[in-house]
Amino acid sequence: MNATPRRLAPMLAAACVGASLVLVTQYAATRWAGGKSAVAPADILATVDGQPITVEAFQREMVSRGGASIGVFAEPERRRALLEEMIRFQVLLASAKQAGFEHDPDVQAEAEHYLAGKFRAERIDSQLDVVTASEEEVERYFQEHIGEFTIPESAHAAVLHFAWTSTTPEAARRAITERAEAVRAEALTQTDRTFGALALKSDDQATRYLGGDIGWLPRGQKDSRWESAVIETIFALAKAGELAPPLTTDKGIYLVKLIEAKKPAETRPLDEVRSDIMHQLVNEKREQLSKQLYAEAQQRLHVEVNEARLRSLEVPQSTVAQEKDQQPPALPPG
Repeated sequence: MNATPRRLAPMLAAACVGASLVLVTQYAATRWAGGKSAVAPADILATVDGQPITVEAFQREMVSRGGASIGVFAEPERRRALLEEMIRFQVLLASAKQAGFEHDPDVQAEAEHYLAGKFRAERIDSQLDVVTASEEEVERYFQEHIGEFTIPESAHAAVLHFAWTSTTPEAARRAITERAEAVRAEALTQTDRTFGALALKSDDQATRYLGGDIGWLPRGQKDSRWESAVIETIFALAKAGELAPPLTTDKGIYLVKLIEAKKPAETRPLDEVRSDIMHQLVNEKREQLSKQLYAEAQQRLHVEVNEARLRSLEVPQSTVAQEKDQQPPALPPG
């Protein structure tokens, strides 16, 4: 096939997919039957290269196009315009067949995708669309997964960090310890909810200008900013304003203060999460049913896979070259 029809193939395929379902199925039935179907002359509105446009097909097209406004086709000129459009489609179709487009791999692939999609829509998706979950299933899921709907206990604290590393000399560590103890002694005398200006002496850059305030921290949630011992110390405090003893770790010394009373764990009410649970249960059921329906469809067929050939298959060089062309240029040597 020459290059010109090849370039037109995707355009024609797109036009066929977007055209009336009646015309596509009529053409397919005629083609696969090996000849034209017998239609009474009175039921034919027009023919294109021997292919009839029937009254039935025209009426279905009026219903499809008109919908609630089908009355517009009471006007003869509207019916004439629709028929002309259907004739144009048949002219394109007949011309494409004459040019050999029906044997073009792109067109055949489009037709196969259309057929597979129609089967999926009518035999699989139609069953998935009616899947639902009962109120009993929703309530049972809620009780069995109550932890998922429980807001954990959370604490609002301030933390000061006086840092050292594994290579910090012992003398420097003693100086850091003395500095931390002096800051804690001063913190015990202040009335600020946080560490206030004392946080300027902390080595944690993110909170030193916030009085050491680290915000609300849910229990059980990992926070890369703080060692687990710091989090444990925070939740060990009981009252707002309470200051923990200095916490010494391999990374230095921490001063921890509870800013306000901890919020206890709280379970969200079922009415608040009912729609989320329903959505999740329906999706799970649909996925399970979808796998079952596809498995049943596959069992009716003989499927073989050439695993060895699949493993040895090479990517076409044209694709590799195209991907290379799309990559950004390398940076110049520094």
